[in-house]
Amino acid sequence: MMMETKKRKLNNEGASLLEFIVVFAIMVVVIGVVVTGFTIVTNSYARKAASGFIDMLSTARTKAMSVAAEEWNMELEYIADNGNFICRVNKVTQETLPDGNVQSTSEVVQEEIFNGDLQIKFINVTGTNETPVTLNSTANKLKISFSGGQGSVSNVYLGDVPFSNCIEQLGDLARITITSGSYEKNIELYYTTGKYEALD
Repeated sequence: MMMETKKRKLNNEGASLLEFIVVFAIMVVVIGVVVTGFTIVTNSYARKAASGFIDMLSTARTKAMSVAAEEWNMELEYIADNGNFICRVNKVTQETLPDGNVQSTSEVVQEEIFNGDLQIKFINVTGTNETPVTLNSTANKLKISFSGGQGSVSNVYLGDVPFSNCIEQLGDLARITITSGSYEKNIELYYTTGKYEALD
């Protein structure tokens, strides 16, 4: 009986090198699948946000050229509670009151929420000079206003402060960069025409 127990103890050699290699290979595959899945999800958030941003720019510019209003603008605002962004197209109308004062009213025409861990930057480009502003702050709400009839950019606001008071001071174009994970999308907006271009 004692001999059998001793023999059993001697035969208990533990895991072999082959078993360790198999377990390690399985762990590598599982980790690879998880990382790939996470990358696909985070990239899809950025792709959706870039596509939505382009749609909103197009809507605001098209409305400015075709529908009468005091101003058409597109706003992009960071939501601090959950880290998402909300994007709106607004129609601004003005009415002169009986006392002579002018009252402005802003109506949200279209709205979309961009989810995910996004990093969004607004970059004012003048020749070779670039002035970047990160929009991941409630203070840096971006508003792009379009001129009626022409569709050109009339002004850009960060928060409620005009970035400038005329197009010449704004620079040549704006570059909006949307990043999440390994994905980055650049959108260039030309101030004088209001046209935009998505860069890969």
